[in-house]
Amino acid sequence: MAFVNHNTKEIVIATAGTKPSDAMDLLDDLGLLFGLVPSKMSSITSFLHRIKEELGDDFKNYETITTGHSLGSTLSDLTAVKAKDMGYNVFESITFDSPGSGPIIKAAKKQGYISKDVDISDIEFDVTDATPNLINTTNLDVSSAEINMVVPQPEIKQKTEEKNKK
Repeated sequence: MAFVNHNTKEIVIATAGTKPSDAMDLLDDLGLLFGLVPSKMSSITSFLHRIKEELGDDFKNYETITTGHSLGSTLSDLTAVKAKDMGYNVFESITFDSPGSGPIIKAAKKQGYISKDVDISDIEFDVTDATPNLINTTNLDVSSAEINMVVPQPEIKQKTEEKNKK
């Protein structure tokens, strides 16, 4: 899904996480464990071409941000890198509970989905994870920044438990 703001010249592309009822999503999740590029990569490319066509040459003047959760976080990072490869002005990929996209981006370059020489050094990869779990400790993130951890505070957990008892 893309949100385009013509007044501020911004594009925000959001990618969904795993839908448990979608067999391809589940296979893509499994593939991430082995460093495989998700099946949605060709759809990402088509979607980016469609946005580019609708905006015409002006697409380069829009600041692009991607975002996603879980499987969608890997897709968000792939979308950011592919968009950069296509000439978009990519600013940031904001992700939540990422299984890590570093090896997946390398695989996408190796398989020709993304140019091997695309420069992603100016893209900010912002990763926010909950407490470490099977999902967010799968692979290395592309981000060189420290990962933000969201840890529930004991008093918040206690208040939630008390509220749920009522």
